[in-house]
Amino acid sequence: MKKGLWGSELKRARLAAALTQEQLSLRSKLDTATIDAIEAGVVEPGLEELFRLALALGIEADELVKTVWQKNLDSSDH
Repeated sequence: MKKGLWGSELKRARLAAALTQEQLSLRSKLDTATIDAIEAGVVEPGLEELFRLALALGIEADELVKTVWQKNLDSSDH
């Protein structure tokens, strides 16, 4: 999977929900450092983190997965 896809999608979803990293951190019970690292493409979210983030963003986890997967497929075509 192309590096940084999870981070760009998380940031897009966070901004669409009008949340700061700090607000997302409080809602998801994850460190702001973890959220920052995911958004920066340094780390990818684990399964538990993915579900916590999706719940905190008010979206389904599979929505995040499908979007990232599709972006990965699209980038592989080029």
